[in-house]
Amino acid sequence: MVLNAMGKYESALELSKEVLTKNPKSQERTDSAVIQASINQASILFHMGRYMEALELTNRILLDRDHMSKWNLYTSERLAATILHREQKLGSALLKLSFLELMSKNSLPEKTPFNLSVLHDIGKILVDLGELAEALVICEEVIEKHKLVIKSSHPEMLNVRMTLADVIMKQGDHKNALKMFQEILHQRQDKFGECHRETADTQIKISVVLELQGKVEEAINFAQAGLNMSEVSLIRRTLIKSYGLSGLIHPSAPPPSYR
Repeated sequence: MVLNAMGKYESALELSKEVLTKNPKSQERTDSAVIQASINQASILFHMGRYMEALELTNRILLDRDHMSKWNLYTSERLAATILHREQKLGSALLKLSFLELMSKNSLPEKTPFNLSVLHDIGKILVDLGELAEALVICEEVIEKHKLVIKSSHPEMLNVRMTLADVIMKQGDHKNALKMFQEILHQRQDKFGECHRETADTQIKISVVLELQGKVEEAINFAQAGLNMSEVSLIRRTLIKSYGLSGLIHPSAPPPSYR
């Protein structure tokens, strides 16, 4: 999990496979340690962009839901919803998360980090569905509850602040959205470094806002200065796929390739 969090996915995947192979109960699908290792492997596949493999593995894990601990069940359901969201299956993801929220509220305290994370996940889907007012309320609620137990620079808090800034951007307040994204970028650079996926995600958002402000050259320069060419390519694909923007495509760049 540490390697996964650091963005070293290939190493994390190999280690995860090794852990499963060496577990004497590796063929017992209902063993708690095997389930946890499988969940970790699915999470790594997701972060590597291998969404279908991650979803297939998660669905296999969930076949044994009756023999799983509540924590493993909730974690698997949330991961499945996250993958569905990334695959733009928003209705299915929202339905799964809404059901998960009801389940977890009945067995975990309301302000438990897991419950707040699920609520935040729902907010992110609402953003993509264009339900900005409702998403704004959820983000503000989650932030207020997080403030009671974690600092503003905590990774979970930064994630929610990213979504809040996204809402503000899509509501047309580009100036304040840019300010929020820049603050988050500096905190993520300090915490994760320049090359981590969280840092790159923030740079993508800043590039989007700059483009929306008509600062196309600045947006291109900003993206290219902070990321290597493969990541710049990712930015271009993300912008077109997620926002329908073309301003960040350099005239000499090849057409973006989609999965």
